[in-house]
Amino acid sequence: MPTEIPLTQGQVALIDDSVLAIVAPYKWCALWNKNAKTFYAVAALWDKKRKRDIRISMHRLIMGISNSKIHVDHANHIGTDNQRNNLRICDPATNNFNRRKIKSKGSQYKGVRRNQRGGKWRAMIYKNRKRIPLGSFVTEDEAALAYNRAALLHFGEFAFLNTIPKENCNGDSTSFPAIEAGTAAASQA
Repeated sequence: MPTEIPLTQGQVALIDDSVLAIVAPYKWCALWNKNAKTFYAVAALWDKKRKRDIRISMHRLIMGISNSKIHVDHANHIGTDNQRNNLRICDPATNNFNRRKIKSKGSQYKGVRRNQRGGKWRAMIYKNRKRIPLGSFVTEDEAALAYNRAALLHFGEFAFLNTIPKENCNGDSTSFPAIEAGTAAASQA
């Protein structure tokens, strides 16, 4: 059972009992991150050298990360869920693999766009700042499935998968992030 740490703005942070001694000395606040669309638990510390407050993030403190080039990813996208089983150490590029879809007028799915000329749906994925085309598809759901397969291949456990209605996926489990995450965890055990 996780321990709840009260934050400002009516939020609570979840932590494991084993790290309570690490986070207890600080006064934690909820900070909204508009890019990630989630709250994060942060505290302010007085820096004597710089004579100003510096902000520390609860998830970075728990994982023992002070180097700004190393990121800590929240697997479930909930920035206040700081249980160790939800936190993963990664580099900035790997952290971006787990990003949600950016809102746009085109498709409801990540990695899918409508071809202006032919009206078909195109699937693509980006890896190492390079676009990898995955093909053209008659339906938006087929293109989303192609993205999901490629995301699992290229990004593994950090892949953010599109959730496609069951009736549109023809039994392809890559459309269900919860199912895929469970099978990945089972295969590692």
